[in-house]
Amino acid sequence: MNRITWERSEHAGHPIDVDAAVIETIFNGEVAASSKSGEIVYTGLYNYAMPLIRYMIGDVVMASDEVCPCGRGLPLMKHIEGHRTHSCGPLDDQVVSSIIWTLIMQQISGVDQSKAIQEKKNLIMIQIVRDQAYTEATARQILHDVQEVMGEGMHVDVEIVEEIPRDKSGKARCAISKVAAL
Repeated sequence: MNRITWERSEHAGHPIDVDAAVIETIFNGEVAASSKSGEIVYTGLYNYAMPLIRYMIGDVVMASDEVCPCGRGLPLMKHIEGHRTHSCGPLDDQVVSSIIWTLIMQQISGVDQSKAIQEKKNLIMIQIVRDQAYTEATARQILHDVQEVMGEGMHVDVEIVEEIPRDKSGKARCAISKVAAL
């Protein structure tokens, strides 16, 4: 799967290498509409010894019906959002990329480190390691900003922790979902 897509200098999206793979973007068992997120389903065209046919690799991308502006007519993937277990789903069944948590928390004073854990479809736990600028207003700002992205019906719990534990792999994830997605 080393030849699925790449980013071109125009930054118009990621052209799909149709000579090497068939890529589908699936959401809730159906082909995702253009500009909607879905999981990549991969069929490789070169591995004859052990073919991967309609293999769900776990990555979430934004579907597109556009073609690459390079002139070759390659279909585009608009945005690579990350792995599905690191994405969360708001109440409207869309997918929110894990990068949004980094962007939200960078804007809030008083947060040194954070991790979003979607416990249920309507419940997100935000773990934070606070810094010297933390006040009670910090927690209210987190609640406001998360509900702005995930919907007002999303219940948000903020938990102050001493440290954000790393995964077994050693990676520090900014978000995980315990909810079956896509």
